[in-house]
Amino acid sequence: MNDFNMNKGAPMSRVLELNSDPNDSDVLLEVDDLHISFDTPTGPLYAVNGVSLKLRRGEMFSILGESGCGKSATAKSIMGILPMPPGRIRRGSIRFAGQELTELSHRERRAMMGADIAWVPQDPLSSLNPSFKIGWQVIEAIRTHKDVSRSAARERAAELLDAVGLQNPREQLDKYPFELSGGMRQRVLIAMAIATEPQLLIADEPTTALDVTIQAEILQVLKEIQIKNNMAVLMITHDCALAAAVADRVAVMYAGRVIESGPTAEIFHQPAHPYTRGLMQSTPSLAMDEKLEPVPGTPPKLMDPPSGCSFAPRCSYCIERCKEAVPPQAAVSPSHQAACIRTEAVIAEPSLIDRFLSAESLPASENEKVTGPPLMMGRGLVKTFDGFRAVDGIDFDLHEGETLCIVGESGSGKSTLARLILGLESPTEGTVEYRGKPIITPGTTMQRELRREIQFVAQDPYSSLDPRMKVGKIISEGWRIHRGLVPESEWDEEAERLLARVGIQGEQILDRYPHEFSGGQRQRIAIARALAVRPSIVVLDEPISSLDVSVQAQVIRLLQDLQDEHGLAYIFIAHDLSVVEYLAKNIIVMYQGKVMERGPGKRVFNEPEDPYTARLASANPKWEASGRAVIQAAV
Repeated sequence: MNDFNMNKGAPMSRVLELNSDPNDSDVLLEVDDLHISFDTPTGPLYAVNGVSLKLRRGEMFSILGESGCGKSATAKSIMGILPMPPGRIRRGSIRFAGQELTELSHRERRAMMGADIAWVPQDPLSSLNPSFKIGWQVIEAIRTHKDVSRSAARERAAELLDAVGLQNPREQLDKYPFELSGGMRQRVLIAMAIATEPQLLIADEPTTALDVTIQAEILQVLKEIQIKNNMAVLMITHDCALAAAVADRVAVMYAGRVIESGPTAEIFHQPAHPYTRGLMQSTPSLAMDEKLEPVPGTPPKLMDPPSGCSFAPRCSYCIERCKEAVPPQAAVSPSHQAACIRTEAVIAEPSLIDRFLSAESLPASENEKVTGPPLMMGRGLVKTFDGFRAVDGIDFDLHEGETLCIVGESGSGKSTLARLILGLESPTEGTVEYRGKPIITPGTTMQRELRREIQFVAQDPYSSLDPRMKVGKIISEGWRIHRGLVPESEWDEEAERLLARVGIQGEQILDRYPHEFSGGQRQRIAIARALAVRPSIVVLDEPISSLDVSVQAQVIRLLQDLQDEHGLAYIFIAHDLSVVEYLAKNIIVMYQGKVMERGPGKRVFNEPEDPYTARLASANPKWEASGRAVIQAAV
């Protein structure tokens, strides 16, 4: 295993340099007072409101924040790919290597992009052309900026694929994107980005959709390339632990502004802005045995920016003066700034990392032993597809009020097992019992009344709700199928009560369509729909993977509260190991359809017995007392 952290193992002179302000001679990119808006039918949306930052050569800099905070708009304006219209740079300066980018013509800007400044997007599947082979696309990226023959470009393409860790690179050149895994496709995008040896690489959430082990490998590739080429990297992320592991310096954005910036260790060890502290409190990898403390509320709509601090409505430190004017950036230390008038009160709070590490050093409490027969159990479950055993002899027990987490990399059989439990697939072999009675056997389907007892929350809140149905109808759909649960005359009242319970309230809420809600709100609606038929078991397949860290924390806290109130049992499928470690009473680790390890959550991650489990656990970010985090990648 190879552990990495941008400062870990660096010469002392390098560490001191990274903890000081950039010298003018070191600065590669400088953004000054950048303002960006987007035209909408109801008026301009002010997405970026005075962002200033400096990025030095050979540095990894992270912009951290929730969706809608202006991270990607800022990055796209630097790259020159901001859609204009509807976007427009209202004012501000973007200087790269001393050259003002906003004054360049379209042709001059296009020549610079890709050659000197490169881009790695978030979604590798939609970013590669499915009609062309990998080799053609990498060769095209090379020949666009280099005057070389096609044969020389092909040789260079193979070298690049080898540099980003793809095995048999010449064979990969002749494959189409659909023939590669998500992690392999992301490596191809990195190879295309570094083909011209750019001075600056902008990576927009490059590991969000990847398994934790693949994420660690991709970050390791980026780090090695950065050091080898002395390349500056601007990393966009919403993950505190990832930023703490890879970045030299961090800028935290909220409502289109940089609200805190400085050296990574200083920012995370002792944050000076309430929002930064709130993001850390929402991070499962820093949670102890207590419930998460999510940031309350939602970010403001930026059609009409507030006259005071934009975070004030969500801030527990807020006083009346916070609402009167936008707080300016104030020095916390020579290299650390925060836009808050109450930084002293925030800094006076105990360090979340110190508190977490102190609790972690205490002897782990034993999980309460479960007594009584299981609510649900599976025995010898096998599912084959054309001879391939996607699920290969799985046993499990689930008790009332218990959270059983199923973890493993993509393709390990987790979702197929969930479909067997839900009765959406018939097992090739084995049975599932509910309250001691077989409900799923080979060749049988689950009875309708039992489907009410076992509900499902899908991964994607955007596609799991019918876009043509209003929310009221979505919630009451189960009552139409399972008659007698709720009188029809009370459907609207009960639907509003359920929505309020999951934190969705407002005028005419039942008459709105799913597209009128945010991603986090849609996932809450999906949870309310599952609860409407009063189940005893809820199967959740990656229910928070597409959500911001603060919204993830809100959904996790909601699930915990509902479990405490109703005694619900959860089967929780995930690849985010920090979430699994935090939530699970018991864990099943799957690989290629088999159970590699099972047991209490804390023991499985802290004392893994199987090498595969140890590999998964080591790729999970580990916080250090310095304020940094360490991620281990397999070598």
